[in-house]
Amino acid sequence: LNNNAGQLYILIGKIQQAHSYSKSLSQRIKAAYEAKRRKARIGENIHINTPFWLDSDSKLVPERAEIVRNCIDLYLKGYGTRRIILELMGEHEVLKDIHPSTLKRWFKHRALIGEWENQGDHIEHVFEPLIDHATFYKLQKEMKARYKKMSPEQVYELSGLVKCEKRGSRYYFRTRKDSRGEFIYANCSNYLKRGAPFCSNNKSALSYSFRSR
Repeated sequence: LNNNAGQLYILIGKIQQAHSYSKSLSQRIKAAYEAKRRKARIGENIHINTPFWLDSDSKLVPERAEIVRNCIDLYLKGYGTRRIILELMGEHEVLKDIHPSTLKRWFKHRALIGEWENQGDHIEHVFEPLIDHATFYKLQKEMKARYKKMSPEQVYELSGLVKCEKRGSRYYFRTRKDSRGEFIYANCSNYLKRGAPFCSNNKSALSYSFRSR
């Protein structure tokens, strides 16, 4: 720029051009999205990203639909998400690659009852429903009843430094109290979240001494 001030005007022009392109692209995406919303409202078929149990035409994939139904059935019987995966993965091998938290996302998805949830505007009859409304709202009620508010995250000196020798997963630190006081211990996060089939290391790391209350 010191040798050729004209380059500054070229730079400004390129910045304006990039901004105009970005704005135009955003407007086209919004218009395409709104067109899909209009089609969905009048019952026309649309192509959007669909959840695990649906194909690109918004129809149920039979074998995957059965998996999700079985998961919902066990959850309503009182099973936790980790236990559901451990219970069913022998029958449905695909569940070995599914994280327990993914099941909760499935259970909240309004596509279960055929609705497209977009920006809070639920459009009915977009997908082939997997369960009826009564089961869906029973499922939501059960999830709400089991919800536990997490306590504020604590920072431990060895957080992020201790890893499992079996799988390389980070150790998860927690605080526990008993008659002797309070101590900090840790376990492999993969073992805690997914169970023994995913990591055989169930040993606890007790790097801290007991502390009196």
